[in-house]
Amino acid sequence: MGDVLVMFDPSRCSTPKRCCSSTTTRPRSELHRKKTKRGIFLTLFSPFIGANVRRARLTRRGVKAAKGKLNEHADLVELKRWRCTGRRTAPHSALWLLARVERAPGYFAPPAASDRGQPLGCALYAWHRLTGELPRRPLSSDYFGRDYTSEEIGQALRRDLCSGLVERRRTPFTWRRESDIARTAAQMIADGKIIGWFQGGSELGPRALGARSILADPRTTASSDALNQRIKHREPFRPFAPAILADHASTWFDLDVPSPFMLLAPPVRPDHVDRIAGVVHVDGTARVQTVDPAAAPTYGELIEHFHQLTGVPVVLHTSFNDREPIVETPAHALATFQACDLDAACVGEYLVERS
Repeated sequence: MGDVLVMFDPSRCSTPKRCCSSTTTRPRSELHRKKTKRGIFLTLFSPFIGANVRRARLTRRGVKAAKGKLNEHADLVELKRWRCTGRRTAPHSALWLLARVERAPGYFAPPAASDRGQPLGCALYAWHRLTGELPRRPLSSDYFGRDYTSEEIGQALRRDLCSGLVERRRTPFTWRRESDIARTAAQMIADGKIIGWFQGGSELGPRALGARSILADPRTTASSDALNQRIKHREPFRPFAPAILADHASTWFDLDVPSPFMLLAPPVRPDHVDRIAGVVHVDGTARVQTVDPAAAPTYGELIEHFHQLTGVPVVLHTSFNDREPIVETPAHALATFQACDLDAACVGEYLVERS
């Protein structure tokens, strides 16, 4: 937990003797352990103005008075080593607000802060127990899944393994190897087509981030409408996310920190709202993924080619699935391509199209 979340300034209290009393300074963990049958022991911090740690009296009157004064005078202060579980919240906008606080050094939100991240946590715990060390390094991507070779993808195409994977309708398709799959995909998206995108290892966590994605043109709501209606088969109001080259993020969004895991929902700059209408929420925000070409080279190339074609360094993207888990294998990607109404799929260096 962090050092401070909310600060109560006793100097602003009109009745300090009734709700606050000076005490000796104790470690925060010790104070938080103190609970009584009469109520919760409230710890009120004001270290940044040089005051002593203060606490509320363990009486109903003291707790009630302290609560009232907190509501009146609570201020957002410096945050250090703050942890957010995300329970009972709509986190994307809240995380963006937290990231904007310049006094929150080392801000980091993991891509799989749920049961999905338990294997990674267990591996780190085992490493720590065996070596006594805890690796600390920046996490700029989460493409930790298996990377399928061109030979494996070619075998799936030739054998049409997807026919036995799930029970769904099948449509004939053709495929060919492309020398520059990113450029080909960018041109198709600029022409208004919706494509599946299967590249490299899959993502850790619940979000598709350019390895198992469906991509479309963000410049019009026609793309988002078509995705919801004929591909994802879900409610028409469901939004989609923009993936933008990291160097352009602050120009198009009120965002000055990286968002590689699509966990922040900043406002779209007013002069760009109409230019990417397909990915803007009703409140003017968007759940942004910033793409670093060093972390996702082929994905970054695709967005750069689309930028050169359209002047927009953004693509609309969503997870590569249709009412089932995100695709993992080449066979699963081909099965989903055949089942939903995608125009094409880029699976590795292969372009798959309907016959």
